[in-house]
Amino acid sequence: MSNKPDAFSKLNPIVQRWIHQQGWANLRSIQEKSVEPIYNRQDVIISAPTASGKTEAAFLPVLSQVAEIEEGISVLYLAPLKALINDQYTRLELLCQQLDTELTRWHGDASQSQKQRQKRTPSGVILITPESLEALLMRDMTWAAAAFINLSYVIIDEFHSFLGNERGMQLQSLLARLELLQQKKIPRIALSATFSDTRIISQALRPHASATPVIVQDEASGGDIKLQLRGYLKTPDGKDLSRRDSDIYRQLRGNNNLIFANSRNQTEQLTANLADLCEKSHVPNEFFAHHGSLSKDHRNYIEKRLKAAKLPTTVCATSTLEMGIDIGDVASIAQVGCPFSVASLRQRLGRSGRRGQAAVMRLFIDEPELTAEQKGPDLLCWRTTQSIAAVNLLLEKWYESPVTEAYQLSTLLQQVLAVVSQYGGVRAEQLYQLLCSAGPFTNVSIAMFSELLHALGDQDLLTQMQDGQLVLGAEGETLTNHYTFYAAFATPEEYRLQSGGKTIGQMPISSPLVNGQHIIFAGRRWQVLEVNMEDKVVLLGKAVGGAPPHFEGNPGLVARELRQEMKRLYLSVEQPIYLDAVARTNFERGCRNFRKANLHQQDYFEHAGNVYMAPWISDRGLFALEAMLREQSLSVSSAAPFIEIDDASVFTLKKGLARVVAGDKPDRTRLADNVADVTREKYDHLLPSDLRKQNYASAMFDVDEAWEYITNISF
Repeated sequence: MSNKPDAFSKLNPIVQRWIHQQGWANLRSIQEKSVEPIYNRQDVIISAPTASGKTEAAFLPVLSQVAEIEEGISVLYLAPLKALINDQYTRLELLCQQLDTELTRWHGDASQSQKQRQKRTPSGVILITPESLEALLMRDMTWAAAAFINLSYVIIDEFHSFLGNERGMQLQSLLARLELLQQKKIPRIALSATFSDTRIISQALRPHASATPVIVQDEASGGDIKLQLRGYLKTPDGKDLSRRDSDIYRQLRGNNNLIFANSRNQTEQLTANLADLCEKSHVPNEFFAHHGSLSKDHRNYIEKRLKAAKLPTTVCATSTLEMGIDIGDVASIAQVGCPFSVASLRQRLGRSGRRGQAAVMRLFIDEPELTAEQKGPDLLCWRTTQSIAAVNLLLEKWYESPVTEAYQLSTLLQQVLAVVSQYGGVRAEQLYQLLCSAGPFTNVSIAMFSELLHALGDQDLLTQMQDGQLVLGAEGETLTNHYTFYAAFATPEEYRLQSGGKTIGQMPISSPLVNGQHIIFAGRRWQVLEVNMEDKVVLLGKAVGGAPPHFEGNPGLVARELRQEMKRLYLSVEQPIYLDAVARTNFERGCRNFRKANLHQQDYFEHAGNVYMAPWISDRGLFALEAMLREQSLSVSSAAPFIEIDDASVFTLKKGLARVVAGDKPDRTRLADNVADVTREKYDHLLPSDLRKQNYASAMFDVDEAWEYITNISF
C-alpha cells in the first residue's frame, strides 16, 4: 500500500486487510482526504462522479471508528432508492462480516427476520430509506431512543437527489428529530455528485450550522469524453424518427449501453421500436425498458443482466439509472430528446467511461419539419440549441443549484403531524422551534405556521388540550396510521399489470384502460384482456401494435444559465465539431431564423398572428412573467423556452409590458390568483387557500428574476 501512512495507517487493521484483499495499490484521493475530518467527527460532503469510490471514502474510516461499539446502532446510512440500499449491502457485506459488525437492510422489501433481530438486539449499521426511518420514529420511538443511543455517524447517499424537494425537506427534518431524540449532534456525511454552489449544498446538509462542513472533492479532471449530436427532422409520416431509431439500433447493438429518454412514454415507445428491429433482423432482443412503474423483479433482472455483461444489453431508462446502482461498465450513453438539466446530463454521462476508458455520449435530437401551422419557437430549432448549451455547460463543470425559496408547506404539514404522532403531544412553540427555527423550514414565519396549525385544527387533524399540548384529532389519527403517510411525496393510485399470473408493473389509474386496448409496457406490445376495477388489476396478453399508456411527470425546470447559453449560441453562431450534418443544418436554420426574427436586437417576434417573447430566463422566471402579463388581460400560454401571446401584436404586448412596469413589483402570491390549480404536492389539499397559493408561488415563480428582466428591456 503506497499511499500516505497518516491516512491508511489510521484505519482499523481489519479494514486495512480488506483493502489489500481488493488488490488496491493505494487509496484514491477522496478516500485519503476523508479520513481525518471523519475521525474528527466533522460534517463532511464527499463529492465526485459515479464510480469514483465515494462509498468507501465514507465507510472505511466510519467502520474503523465504530468497530469497537458493541451495543446499539452505530451508523445510519440513508439512500433514496431501495435498489441502491441493496447494492450497497452487497458491497459492504464482506467487510462488515470481517469486522463482526451487523449490517441490516431496512426498507419495505427487506427481510423481516433481519429487522426482528435488530429489534431484539440493536447493533451495527442500518441501511434505510427516509420513509422507513419516518415509520421507525413514529411507531417505535422508545425503541429508537434506545437503539440509536450510540449512533456515531449518519451517511446520506446521492445527497444531490434530496435537494430542493419534498423528500429532502423530510430528510432534514428527520435528522433534526433524531438529534433531538438523542440530545446530541451526530456527524453527517453526504455523498454527492459534483455541484457548483458549495454554499447551498453546505446549508442543506445542516441548516443553521455554526461551522461549514468539510468538502472533499475529486480533483481529477476526468477522462476523455467522446460526443456526437445527431439531428433529425420529424416529419408527419414519422420516417425521420424511424431513421433515428435505426441509427440507435445500428450504433448500440452488440454492446452494453444506457439510453436515457425524457419520459416513461418515450422510454416505452423507443424500447418497443428497438425490439421490433431485433425481430425484423431475426436476432435475439437486447433492448429493455427500465423505469419506476415496472415491477421490482423486472428491474432487478435488467440490472443483473447489465452487471453480468454476458449478453449485450441496452437499457432505455428515465432517471432511474442515474443513481449509483452498480450496473457494471457500459460502452456508451445515449440521450434521446434535449436535456433539461445539466446536472442530470452529468449523472448520465458518469455511467460511461469507467476503468480508464473515454466516456461516450450520443445525443439524438429531432426538430419538427417546417409547416404553415408550425409554432413560432420551432422556427428556432431550440431543442438542438438547448442540447448544445447543456453540453457546453457540462464541459465547463457548471451544474444547477436547487431552489431554496420554496416554503414546502405540504411537507411541513406532514412533519407537524409526524412529530405530534411520535411524541403523543407537543406544544406549538416546540414544533416551530424544531421544524422552523432550528429545522429546515427556515422560510416559514410564525404567522404562517400559526395559520397552518389553525387549519389543521379546523379539519380535526390536530386538537389542542387544556394545557396547550397539541394532539392528533380523529382525522389526524386516521391519516397518520396509514402506511402511505410515511412518504412526503404523492404516490398515485395504480393498476397492477399482470400477464401469465406474474406482475410486470403498475400504472396510474388516471390512465384509463379498456378491454381490447393495445398498449406498450416494459418495452413489449400487449392487449388488455380484462380490467378488474375492484381489485385494480389489469390482465394483459401478448399482441402487436399499441401505444404507451400516459404517465404523469415532466422533465424538470430549466435554469437561467442554460437559457443564457442558448442566447449566446444564437448570437455567436458557434458550431461544435460534434454535430452531424443534419444537426448542423438544424442549428444553422435556427440561427438564421433568430436573425430573421430580429432577436439579436429585441426579445420578441411575430408569427402567424401571435407574438412570442424570448426573455432567455429560467422557467420560474418565465412562469412569473406569464402571470404578470395575464394580469394585463393578455392571452398568454407557455411555449418554453418562450412565451406565446395569442391573437396579439407587438404593439399590444408593449402596452401590456408598460402597464406592468408602471406599477410596483407584483406580489408572487397575488400572481397565483391567475393559476387554475395551485395543488402540486401530496398534502396541498389540506392547506388553506391562501397558504396553498403562497406555497405554489414560492416554488414556481421567480418574481425577482422576471422583474429585473422586464424593467431592463427597451420597448
